[in-house]
Amino acid sequence: MVLLVSAVKFGFAPFLSFYVGFNFVETFALTSVGGIIGVFFFYFLSAALISSFKHLETKWGFKLILFKRTNRKRKVFSFRNRLLVRMKSNFGIIGIAILTPILISIPIGALLARRYYAKNRITIPLLIISVCFWSFVISLLIHIL
Repeated sequence: MVLLVSAVKFGFAPFLSFYVGFNFVETFALTSVGGIIGVFFFYFLSAALISSFKHLETKWGFKLILFKRTNRKRKVFSFRNRLLVRMKSNFGIIGIAILTPILISIPIGALLARRYYAKNRITIPLLIISVCFWSFVISLLIHIL
């Protein structure tokens, strides 16, 4: 249960682990492994989704927001869109990796990382390091308090 929660919504997993009764080492291990499984699963699932949407785009002219459009209407930027664009342009893959487990969920962070930084060799290792770092910090804070 803790593995599944940490793979999807990482921020809740250490609290669930503490509620179940795991100690610090078990909480750290379970949330880290679950987060890493989530990173791999959603990173490669998003690759399949992106390629299938590209196929739909070329076959039927279907356009998705993640891809460039030829005839553009004036787009109204929401706070979330501005935050994502600002984060991508200012911080790059390091910013996405740091914010993915906590602010952005792992599925969305893995999708963004795959979409914009698929050719970068350090994308997956950065996401894994970030998951382990946040797992350690949150687990430590929960068990201290």
